[in-house]
Amino acid sequence: MALQATDGTTTSSARLTVDVALAEYHSLRAEIGRLQDHQQQILSFGFFVLAAVATAFGSAVAGSTHPSLSQALRDYHLLLLVTPFVYLFLGILFAERTVKILRAGDYIDHDVRDRVKAAVGEDVLGWEDYRRSPRVYSRTMARLLDFGRWFGFIAPMLLCLVLIAQTGPSLTVGDSVLLVLAVLAALMSVALALCIDEASGVRRKSSPRRPRK
Repeated sequence: MALQATDGTTTSSARLTVDVALAEYHSLRAEIGRLQDHQQQILSFGFFVLAAVATAFGSAVAGSTHPSLSQALRDYHLLLLVTPFVYLFLGILFAERTVKILRAGDYIDHDVRDRVKAAVGEDVLGWEDYRRSPRVYSRTMARLLDFGRWFGFIAPMLLCLVLIAQTGPSLTVGDSVLLVLAVLAALMSVALALCIDEASGVRRKSSPRRPRK
């Protein structure tokens, strides 16, 4: 297929436009892959933190000073109060990587795609369109699976709060403040999970892009 500018003439500048746009596309796709690797590393670190906390309480129960898990949870309730903040921080890092992925996808869909379309006279980069209307599985299923990744952060936070409620340790004023902040941290993580939708792709703007200054 001959490369054509929007006026119908085959030009070398159209070829150059496509080459530059595709080079930018491949660079952005590599960046997206790197950010997805970061997401996986953040999730893995979250599981590591959960294992470390469980090991700490297991070691306490194995010792002679804590005959039961309930006693260990009451004595070391501060660890349960602090852990949600660790997961909030991990959730924010995860959200930041997700936003960068969406911004890269938005640039590909609205800038790179439009330049290639203008050069070749045909819309050839339609991945984001497919993500918005997939033929295999629905957007709802993809959204639920995407939301499931956030449970790697939300579930440990809720578990800590439930254990505190179940064991009923004696809380100081400072502990009570930490408990309120831990609840807010859990709610903030849920809000991030609901607001940031990576599975559905970026929205296609119908209005023309404003010219660059």
